[in-house]
Amino acid sequence: MATAGASTVYKLCGAVIHGGTTLDYGHYWCVARSRKREEQFVTLNDSSVSQHTNPRDALQSYIVLYRRREHLANVGNEKSMI
Repeated sequence: MATAGASTVYKLCGAVIHGGTTLDYGHYWCVARSRKREEQFVTLNDSSVSQHTNPRDALQSYIVLYRRREHLANVGNEKSMI
């Protein structure tokens, strides 16, 4: 949601990706921006977390997560997961 005078520049934070033939059959996993290295993404798949190596997976995202850029400057001052 954008409001007058507010930043409308968004940065990709993560995505929920589906692998399967239909939405009610298959497997879902998440790709999220790394907290340690802003330019890298990690894959969260069930109980495992690994470095994400294929950014093109986001093209098949079921849900895409963005955060307004102006809020990213405050990440170090708050307890944020992103």
